[in-house]
Amino acid sequence: MFDYKNISDQPKVPVSIGLSLIFTQKETEITGSQAELPEDFLEKYPAYTNGFNNFNNDINPGDSAQFIMSMPLENDHRVAMTVEVDQISNSEDNVLYFEK
Repeated sequence: MFDYKNISDQPKVPVSIGLSLIFTQKETEITGSQAELPEDFLEKYPAYTNGFNNFNNDINPGDSAQFIMSMPLENDHRVAMTVEVDQISNSEDNVLYFEK
């Protein structure tokens, strides 16, 4: 079973948010009617997002934020990750990556 409480060994998950930042995943919490999600959740639903909290226009390395991904099917599963800004990229691909 895919371990959603420790995804550090999983591939990077690109999510388009209009900023080019690189985050380090710090903590993962599962909410919803079931504790287990399908193994291919991150592959099938990498861009389903419903929120970014604790962000403002002054983002610096070391800042933390909560990132919530939702699978809009089957029991309304959500995966909430607390992430920390590892570095800010100057690239223009506007993609957020969760680093190993």
